[in-house]
Amino acid sequence: MAETFEPKNYNTDGGDTLVIGGTLRILDDATVEGLDGGGGGAVAAGDVTVTAIADTAGANVQAVLEDLAARLKALEDAAV
Repeated sequence: MAETFEPKNYNTDGGDTLVIGGTLRILDDATVEGLDGGGGGAVAAGDVTVTAIADTAGANVQAVLEDLAARLKALEDAAV
C-alpha cells in the first residue's frame, strides 16, 4: 500500500492564502515585505517579534469571545 503525504504548507483561496502548518523560520538576513501597513516597504526579519499565544481558558462561548476580542485588540495596539 502506498504511503500518503499531506503537506503542512499549502495555498488556498485560489492562491490568495498561504497556510503554514509547520515551522516558519526567517533568517537574520531575510526581509518580509508588506508589514509596514501597505506602503510597499520591507521590514528586516530582526525587526519582527512574534510571541506565542496560549490557548484560551474560556469555559463557555461568552468567555472565548471575550478572550478573542482582547487578543484582537492587542494585535491592533501592536500594529507597526
